[in-house]
Amino acid sequence: MASFTNANAPKRVAIIGAGVTGLLIAQGLLKNGFQVTVYERDPSLEFRVADNRPVSFMIHWGFETLSELLPADLWADIHTTFCNPAARDAKESEGIKFYNGHSGDLLFQAPPMVIKRVTRQKLRKHAAKGVDIRWSVTFEDLKVQDDGVKITFKDGSETTADFVIGADGSRSKVRQLLLGEDKSQLTKSDFVCGYTSAVLGQEKAEAILKAHPVWAMVYHSMGVLAIGAEDAVNPDDISTWIFNITRIWRGESPRQEGPDAIKTMKDITETFSEPFKSIVQGLPEDIPAFVRSLYYWRPVQWPNLDGKITIAGDAAHPMLPFRGQGLNNALDDAVKIVRALVEVSTGKAELKEAIDKYDADVVERGARAVDIAVNEGKLVQDMDRLTEMVVAKKGVGKP
Repeated sequence: MASFTNANAPKRVAIIGAGVTGLLIAQGLLKNGFQVTVYERDPSLEFRVADNRPVSFMIHWGFETLSELLPADLWADIHTTFCNPAARDAKESEGIKFYNGHSGDLLFQAPPMVIKRVTRQKLRKHAAKGVDIRWSVTFEDLKVQDDGVKITFKDGSETTADFVIGADGSRSKVRQLLLGEDKSQLTKSDFVCGYTSAVLGQEKAEAILKAHPVWAMVYHSMGVLAIGAEDAVNPDDISTWIFNITRIWRGESPRQEGPDAIKTMKDITETFSEPFKSIVQGLPEDIPAFVRSLYYWRPVQWPNLDGKITIAGDAAHPMLPFRGQGLNNALDDAVKIVRALVEVSTGKAELKEAIDKYDADVVERGARAVDIAVNEGKLVQDMDRLTEMVVAKKGVGKP
């Protein structure tokens, strides 16, 4: 725990957004003696899963940062958030495999590394333990005053903190406030994503886990298919497991849900090879499914109001998903903002200096990751150029 030898260091930290990034930052700051409050517009942790929307993340080069952010008891139980229990004790996983969707052959394989896949809801619940979260409050405005930063919410309520972190997602209101609507605007890509989760039975479960125990990627001239375990309901019976099926392709599509989304995913996977074709074609139509356009934002330097505010995670660098870098960069943000504030609290750095350094790193690193993902998208449906992709050369490791 940090010792506050700097009397001018910020002690009261307000975090806007109770997503994974905001909660992990909160844990890291609490671990170091800061007073932390998280403000979230949703009414509860369960709100976002009311429609059973499937969301899971891949953690690889950012995994070890969790041990620095979480207290010992939560770090010891981090395996409870894993999609596949077989990954619990693995120090190094088999490199992710990338398949040819036309032939079914293996195209290439990433180098072995730590690879975990976690469900968003389980990780959020885990990271929320012991955190003071104020629900149903929507961030509206902030103003730097002599006694700190005054934060105003949509319902008219107010609070004051010494330091503010915007971790409010890809459509960040904090980012918009700092940069203005034009500079903070998301860019719509020319890609669409369809995703769902389902129990698929013994045969299809075996096929998916054979492709890769954590996550497999399938490339085709009609886009990308990604498959992997989402929730091992009964760890000893894979026929009960829930699997995630994500389909990404270049094109236009209206927002779709349910049967319409399933039909679209099936239609654009008809020419895939087995077993990948059957995995998608066999999806039931009465399960939650979603088709959405994909967006990104290339970070530019934001004003940090004399070191009193910053942003992190998807608020700072929402990116396309082609290399699975989003959460890993968010974890890097989280651990680095905690380290920066600890340095200030112990008198090793001045606040403005520390936050300027943090911001510069997030912008440079985030812009690089966003650019790589955009460029991967340009190659992802060209079967003759797949080996030019960063993921083919370096896998999913830190570029």
